[in-house]
Amino acid sequence: MVTTDEYFLQVSRYIHLNPVKAHMCKLPEHYQYSSYRSIINMNQDGISSSGKTLGFFKDKSVIRYRDFIEDIGHKYQVSEELIRKSMGEDELWLPW
Repeated sequence: MVTTDEYFLQVSRYIHLNPVKAHMCKLPEHYQYSSYRSIINMNQDGISSSGKTLGFFKDKSVIRYRDFIEDIGHKYQVSEELIRKSMGEDELWLPW
């Protein structure tokens, strides 16, 4: 259960980077089944809403959100193990 704003953002990063980590694509915006492209205004899928997500960043900045998601240094990182445990997952989820 996502109960804090910080955790919401970490889960967002985890979800959007999972296809990259699984070597299904090179960049999160290349994964067609993700809301990431809609959130960063590359296209609108008609389902996703970016207001809450972008609201955590100054001026609802798409650039700041992309920096947060794609931050190589992971300065905002919360352990993926912690995320999996809180989701009730014992192993790394891969989509195949």
